[in-house]
Amino acid sequence: MKYYRSLSVFAFLTAVILLVGGCASVSREGARGDESASKAAESIAATFGVEIVSIRLTAAGHMIDLRYRVNDPGKAVLFLARSTKMYMIDKETGEKLAIPRTMLGPMRQSSVKPLKGRVYFVLFGNRDGVVREGSRVEVVVGDQKIEDLVIQ
Repeated sequence: MKYYRSLSVFAFLTAVILLVGGCASVSREGARGDESASKAAESIAATFGVEIVSIRLTAAGHMIDLRYRVNDPGKAVLFLARSTKMYMIDKETGEKLAIPRTMLGPMRQSSVKPLKGRVYFVLFGNRDGVVREGSRVEVVVGDQKIEDLVIQ
C-alpha cells in the first residue's frame, strides 16, 4: 500500500511541476544547438507535423522533458498515439531511455485528435543521470528518428 501511495504522490508532483513549469519557448537553435537548425526543424515538421519547443532536464535530473508544438494535426497523430513506441538514445553512451509507466499510464500526453498550436509533452526516464545538460540525443518515434537534439 505504501508503494502505491508514494507512486501516486510522485505522479501528482510530476503533474504539478508540468503545470506550474509552463511551456517556455526557446529558439530552434537552442533546441538543436547547431547551424542547420532551420533545415532540421523543417524536416521534423515535414515528417511529424511538430516543432520541438524544448528538451531539458527536470525532476532534479531524473527525467527529460520534451515539449513540442503541433503544426500539422494530421501528421502529429503518430507523435500523440499511445500505440507509437517512443524512446530516447544518448549519443555518447548509446543508452536507451524509455518513457516511465506509472499506475496512471505512460508519462506522455496522447490524443486521438491533436490541436494545432498546442504544446504537448513527453517525459523520459534518466536513470543514473546518463543524460546531462549539453548531451546530444536522438528521439525514436515509431520507426523514424529525430537526430542530434541537445539537452538544454
